[in-house]
Amino acid sequence: MSWVLLHTLYNTAHPGPLSGAPTLAGPLSLHGAAPRLPECFGGSSALTSLRLTTCDSITSLPDSIGGLTALTTLTLDICTQLTGLPDSISGLTRLTALSLHDCSRLTRLPNSIGELTALVTLDLSYCAALVGVPDSIGDLAALTTLELCYCDSLEALPDAIGNLAALRTLELAYCRSLQSVPASIGALTQLSALACTAAATCLPDAIGELRALTLLDLCGCYALTRLPDSIGGLRALTQLKMFGCESLTALPESYGDLAALTDLDLHDCGALTRLPDSITRLAALQRVRIVNCMALRNNTAALVCKSWGSGIFAVVP
Repeated sequence: MSWVLLHTLYNTAHPGPLSGAPTLAGPLSLHGAAPRLPECFGGSSALTSLRLTTCDSITSLPDSIGGLTALTTLTLDICTQLTGLPDSISGLTRLTALSLHDCSRLTRLPNSIGELTALVTLDLSYCAALVGVPDSIGDLAALTTLELCYCDSLEALPDAIGNLAALRTLELAYCRSLQSVPASIGALTQLSALACTAAATCLPDAIGELRALTLLDLCGCYALTRLPDSIGGLRALTQLKMFGCESLTALPESYGDLAALTDLDLHDCGALTRLPDSITRLAALQRVRIVNCMALRNNTAALVCKSWGSGIFAVVP
């Protein structure tokens, strides 16, 4: 539907009460330049999907949006002037997917977001002005995917994130202002994929409690100097990516306990001086990348050859 058609439906010819305006049903997708949504828009209680993309003129949503009680999908991608969501968003009790990808001026989320108990996916990636998420996010009991990658201003996560019992994917890649990862992350027993680029120098010991984790992506953790010994507890881990961990000096001996590990990437870990002897126990390993790790000691090549047979790609300085 075009914006012209929408405003044909919701123009000054319908200045009266909500009942005087036509009702929209099913999915609605709008793209490009547009004025704000009219207040009576919330009367479309049969609308199931609303997609507004690259709508640069929208700075806010009407409070009446909470009246879209049948809505299951709300996409507001690249609405670059949008600064927040109304508290009435809590009325979207059937909402399963909320995407605010690249809403670059979005600074906050309302506390009422925690009332979206049916929400399964929440995409806040590339929200460069977002400084934090409310504690109420921990009430999203159905949430399986939380994407916060490239949130340049994000400095902290609430401890309540550990309450997301259904969470399977947590994307924190290239959140370069993130100072720490809360220890409560260890309570995410269903988490299978974690991508995290933080300004922290270490990860919490609780990370070793993520027994379902199969992918750990720490690429670009430039300040990370060490990994906790507890990392050996990640017995389901198959992929460990540490590209660009330029301050990392050593790996713990518990590395050898990662029995399921098949893919190891240590590309551009310039301060890494040694690999632990226990790495020879990684019998499941199929692919290795050790590139531009210029500080590695001379015996590394011999250790690599001893540990892994032909068919595994390993480049050592």
